[in-house]
Amino acid sequence: MACIIRDALSSIWYTSGSPSTNSPNCSSPNTAGPKMLSSASTNRIIIDLFFREQPMPSQKDCDEFARALTQCEPDLALMQGANSYTVRAGHSYIVQFRKPSRWLDLALLRLAREVYGAHVPEFVEVHRFGNLWVYKITQMQGVPVYTLRTNPTGDVCKSPFCRTVQDYARFCAASWKHRPSSPPRARATLQIEYLAALEKLSHALPDRFGADVERAREAVWRLFGGDWPMVINNPQVTRSNVRVADDESGALLGLVAWGTAEVGPWGMMVPGIETLLGHMSYGGTDERLDGVYALGLLLQKTPHSLGSCWETLEEGVLSDDHPAVTFLQSALLDWK
Repeated sequence: MACIIRDALSSIWYTSGSPSTNSPNCSSPNTAGPKMLSSASTNRIIIDLFFREQPMPSQKDCDEFARALTQCEPDLALMQGANSYTVRAGHSYIVQFRKPSRWLDLALLRLAREVYGAHVPEFVEVHRFGNLWVYKITQMQGVPVYTLRTNPTGDVCKSPFCRTVQDYARFCAASWKHRPSSPPRARATLQIEYLAALEKLSHALPDRFGADVERAREAVWRLFGGDWPMVINNPQVTRSNVRVADDESGALLGLVAWGTAEVGPWGMMVPGIETLLGHMSYGGTDERLDGVYALGLLLQKTPHSLGSCWETLEEGVLSDDHPAVTFLQSALLDWK
């Protein structure tokens, strides 16, 4: 069932405000092909569009502000976002200039850092510069997860990629295990948006999927009811946003961009495992990645009861044989 909800919510997660472009990110991998623009060319176009829409302060003004704020020469090596202008300032910080309507909820992001620790960058300072919001943010080191091989040879249990999978399971489990004493409330409209996405999906799918969509609707009602925890989710689990220490260890450092983080049902980041595995396809038609096999080897554990919440997950959201069930059982049972 998670696949149905995930596919329906993709219209919210991946198209409303371009989540992977709202916050600083690393350059995408180079892809061969005559029609592909280089990262530098893409950055230049996005930057020009940003300052055409926001002519004052100018790019030069922003660079000077970043230089004064950090005492470092600004570097444009970062992949830019449509709603922000981001520069790297030395080895420790980035400075991000965001449109007036794209301000960050720092209270929520600080709470996210309490829950997820160093997997969330620290938002050190906030300023207003003209009509722009300016954020000084700690720079997450490491490399994007797409640099790792998702089909390792040899002993998969010793591969860097499998370390990333294990660390991501622990990351997902963090918000289950470390709930704040005064948890934030989900937006009142969030459940409505989820149901609207499923309604849209029901009209796009063939009739034979009608029963599945209906079960997904029922699952949404259960997710927002009873004792199911509401936690801070980051919908930007993309292969360019997830950082690992290096391509030899695969140790998860965290997620770079948190601009679209919001409160919602626990478990909504779980489908991100499919992104780490290299695809977002369900239905048993795509078996090309050995990463699924690696996941099974690593995370096979005895089923563990977590009370009514877990029963809801098993019965209404994920099928028993979905790899995410084993994945989370491992994290919630074993991680201290």
